[in-house]
Amino acid sequence: MKKIFACDQFAFDENNEYSLSDVTPEEYLKKMLSCIDGGALYVAKEEDDVSINLAKNLSVADFVVKYTFDLSKIDAEAIVAKEQALFAACREIAGKKEGK
Repeated sequence: MKKIFACDQFAFDENNEYSLSDVTPEEYLKKMLSCIDGGALYVAKEEDDVSINLAKNLSVADFVVKYTFDLSKIDAEAIVAKEQALFAACREIAGKKEGK
């Protein structure tokens, strides 16, 4: 069976829901990379009126995206740096949205 990357790779929060709010980019990437099989990564996505997000699990996904690549050419440090910048920006936006 194919490994599918989705929110169910992460722990539940206090409301028994999957939450990425406290997941660091390193943790996120480690979980994502653990789902790579034979140079292919399948990512479950959910779509709403304004965004496309990582799905909670495969059963609620609107679609699955397949990424293929050569693992020997991955620069993990560059990926982590880019994701860390995106993570910080998203946290800032989320904080503004919540009025913090």
